[in-house]
Amino acid sequence: MAAVNAAAAGTRTHSVRFYLVLLTLAVAIPLAGLSFYVSARIAAAERESTEAVLLNNAGSLAAAVDQEIDKHIAVAATLAHSKSLQDGNWPDFWQRAKASLNELPDSWLVVLDPTGQVLLNTRLPPGRALPHRPLFDTEQRALRTHKPEVSDIVAGYGTHQLKSFAVVPVFRDGRIVYLIDITLSPERFVVLLQNQKYLKNWLAAIVDRSNHFVARLPDAEGTKLGQPASKGWQSAIERNRSGVVYQVATDGHRIIDGYPHTAYGWT
Repeated sequence: MAAVNAAAAGTRTHSVRFYLVLLTLAVAIPLAGLSFYVSARIAAAERESTEAVLLNNAGSLAAAVDQEIDKHIAVAATLAHSKSLQDGNWPDFWQRAKASLNELPDSWLVVLDPTGQVLLNTRLPPGRALPHRPLFDTEQRALRTHKPEVSDIVAGYGTHQLKSFAVVPVFRDGRIVYLIDITLSPERFVVLLQNQKYLKNWLAAIVDRSNHFVARLPDAEGTKLGQPASKGWQSAIERNRSGVVYQVATDGHRIIDGYPHTAYGWT
């Protein structure tokens, strides 16, 4: 009994407040962990939702870009089978080409032979003396592949005007006798971006295979055409054909960027 009494005497009793504090901590710590987990899951869900919206909108834009390019190629491909072109009747073909371009404002058409001799330009009257010039890489590629090709942003010979274009080979007896270049006017792609009705604080852009802007919004001063995209976006495009990247835009703003590739290699 003496031993038991000594042990009992050495036992320290705690107040009710002490046990209430322990109980509070026992409940609060798991709740804090649960709250942190729920908050993290909500944030992740919001991030996933934002990324899904961005990718969906970017996919719709890519489809609209492809449709715009397809429209131009279809016009050139139809003209490639024109009898007046095959016969070299340039005044008649010029009229047909001008009429076909009525549905493509700001676009024009050039016909040249495989050596680079320009034979027709719808911006100039027929019969005007036209230059012999080096072939663009895209024109050389069309000669190799025997199919339509789409350029990046290039400076036009003589005018140095920035543009892109589609080139369609013209065949006679199985060989290419002409190339038809149809301009893809940057203004049409700016309008295409505007027609997507993005939110005012959104940045939207189209870049070519060399990662230079074909069109960008906002671009109040009209200086983005032909300029390189941000380093972050370029690196992302090089890693994956489509995806979402958190990066700094060329104007210094931190943005979340969703992007896909178009059928013609633009992004």
